[in-house]
Amino acid sequence: RARDGEAPPALLRQLALLYERAGNLPMAATVWDRLVAQPSLHPQQDAEVAAERLSFRLRHHHASVSRDEITAVEGRLPRAGHAHQQLIREAALAATRTDASATPGSGVRVLIERDETLDTDNRFLLIRLALAAGQPDTAKVHLDRLLPSLSGVQAQAARLLLARALLATGDPAGACDLALGVWNEHQHAHEEAVAIIGECHACRGRFSDALEVLGDPALPATPSLERTLLHAVVALEERGEAWAMVVLGRHGMP
Repeated sequence: RARDGEAPPALLRQLALLYERAGNLPMAATVWDRLVAQPSLHPQQDAEVAAERLSFRLRHHHASVSRDEITAVEGRLPRAGHAHQQLIREAALAATRTDASATPGSGVRVLIERDETLDTDNRFLLIRLALAAGQPDTAKVHLDRLLPSLSGVQAQAARLLLARALLATGDPAGACDLALGVWNEHQHAHEEAVAIIGECHACRGRFSDALEVLGDPALPATPSLERTLLHAVVALEERGEAWAMVVLGRHGMP
């Protein structure tokens, strides 16, 4: 509850988020500073406000946030709480942005250091960052741990990530089997699955098979960028430059 003369914390939080979405970062920062400066009667609420403010700084001024600051705020938060998980996510993404060229696995390390506290969304983030950093073995380890607890859409997403990890480690046959399972479950209308299948065929020199699946009429009329580019590359390899240009033109690419 707000004290006399103070705005309710929930209202100030919403105001800070609105300023951020509108691109007015100085005003958003001012509101977060005001929130931190007016402590409530509840230590956990104060810790959540400090974490949200730090998450904001990590999104927009990540170079100014120290590791000690993050650790100090984490120590005040419930491990499974939303504020803690958001702070972990922002810290990992900030590390990835800061060190992308020199040490592309920095965000992965931030998450692995907190392995026992990660929720499902942050474990998915760890896997995706590991794949992006060229660490498919790390991705596979965490997928093997995560998959048994998943069902439905999340399980399909994990199976496709595992397919990408297998492809990256030189197992296109295993990757293709996983992606085919998802593709068939969606009656051939799954963009990510078909892109993986097409890449698996291309890796094994089966360019005609790749062209066939990438052009399946059950797929969405507007292709993903991944499918467009893969289709053009395979068409170039199998049928030449003119056909590749036709593919790009058909998909609305210059």
